[in-house]
Amino acid sequence: MPKLPVLYIILKSFSFFAQHLVKLIYWQLPPLGVSLAAAGAGFLGYRLTGHWLPAVPCLVLSIMAWVPFLIQVNQLAVLDQAQTGHYLARIFEAQSLRFLAYAVLVQIISSLGLIIAFVPAGLAGLNGGFTEFTPRLGMGLLVSVVLAVGFMILVSPLKLVYPCAAVEAQPSLGKAYNLGAENKFRLFLTWLLPGIFFFVLSSMLDRLANVFGPGYSLPKLVIILPAQLTLLTVNLMVNLVIPALAYRFLAGLPEPGIQPRSQADTPSSED
Repeated sequence: MPKLPVLYIILKSFSFFAQHLVKLIYWQLPPLGVSLAAAGAGFLGYRLTGHWLPAVPCLVLSIMAWVPFLIQVNQLAVLDQAQTGHYLARIFEAQSLRFLAYAVLVQIISSLGLIIAFVPAGLAGLNGGFTEFTPRLGMGLLVSVVLAVGFMILVSPLKLVYPCAAVEAQPSLGKAYNLGAENKFRLFLTWLLPGIFFFVLSSMLDRLANVFGPGYSLPKLVIILPAQLTLLTVNLMVNLVIPALAYRFLAGLPEPGIQPRSQADTPSSED
């Protein structure tokens, strides 16, 4: 199994976003429209009935509306082409439902693992209190952080199930995990390093916003707010594309215009 080139995958995700910017914006219009319509219908149901129960199906629809878009982005990143047309019908297709089910399953696994990882910190806090920092609390936090990082490294290949579900006829969580099992730490880095990068940029924007004083001043609305929204959009798209690019590399699929590589001549990439 080739070593995943971490920096190459990260940089490739940025270039992918820049190369397909117009297409990605255009593809977001249908799910955005459906989400807004569903939200409006849910709010109307609340105003007519006085409770939020009628809004639940609208909330589900507003989430499902984005699944075909997520599938399209993964297909474009892996295959350099994506399924288009019949958007509303694709929301309820088997592929979309399967993709959503895998996404929910991965989130449940990740959430449960992190909750368990922070049990030592919680126990230390219950025994010694959270009001002041004690050696017991510090040790509990250290153990929890180590467990959390170890768990995130362990489950990092699970994210490959997203492109797997987008391009394969019979995807499975086990198949996706096995594909990235030998590159757990490198897959973890492809998530961690962009996170650090965007956190630093976001902190710099916050500091810049403080220069204009408190509240919503005109410079903040004209300069800072659009910059923050742009940063958030790029962050989301990069995190969406990285697993797909990693899947393409680990599966031995060719990049657009490049012949497939064989296992014999696969380079051992170093960062």
